[in-house]
Amino acid sequence: MATLLLPAGVAVVGGCIWNALGMPLGWLLGAAIATGIWAAVGLPAQAPKPLQRAGLLIVGASVGLWITPQVAHELLGWLPIMVASAGLGVTLAILATPVFARFSGLDKATAYFCLLPGGVIEMAEIGEGYRANRAAIAALHAIRVGLIVTLLPAALFLLSASGSNQGAVDEGTGVVAADLSLNSLAVLVALCALVSWITARLGMPSAWFLTPLIVAGAVRRPSAALISPAVRVTYRRPGGGGLQPGGQIQA
Repeated sequence: MATLLLPAGVAVVGGCIWNALGMPLGWLLGAAIATGIWAAVGLPAQAPKPLQRAGLLIVGASVGLWITPQVAHELLGWLPIMVASAGLGVTLAILATPVFARFSGLDKATAYFCLLPGGVIEMAEIGEGYRANRAAIAALHAIRVGLIVTLLPAALFLLSASGSNQGAVDEGTGVVAADLSLNSLAVLVALCALVSWITARLGMPSAWFLTPLIVAGAVRRPSAALISPAVRVTYRRPGGGGLQPGGQIQA
């Protein structure tokens, strides 16, 4: 029980601190970084499989609910660049794995998934299936993502400080979020769990994360009965328009 409750407490503290600092994805990345550091120093951290899967399901469905038709259209436009970038990232990971494994002391499977471009949860989940060190993979990717979301918004803020900010999100506009009733949310979670169980049985990689993402994204459209476009998220700079870390939710 201690191997679950102590890391959970560390995750809560990390999420609170990251969120209080106003960083993007505070509760997710703060908890991931804190837990990754906890595990990296050799302290026990273990959660039952059902609890892990429930967490993956919730995160996947949460991400999927933000996939609007407009976002999907934009992704299709960037598809060639994304495919090329993915291929380049995989190639570089393959070439760098022997060197990284030698100097880090990790086995080659763990080193490869540490270098492979991807999300914290996905890489740790898939890497574990290949007998890689899940904790090491999660810690490295959490630190990488944490640095990106910490430094990139600050860099954009500095670079746009003397500009006109014409490319920034206009005040009062933003991405329409999903507003679900408790009953609708329960139906969605149950549907995601059922389909995830099926895809996991079929051998889909990271099924408990990717399947809820796809299912939630499929039902996420303005005309869906489950969803009311009542919440907007805008990003603005204090004292004017522009981009700043974190979001502000408006009804």
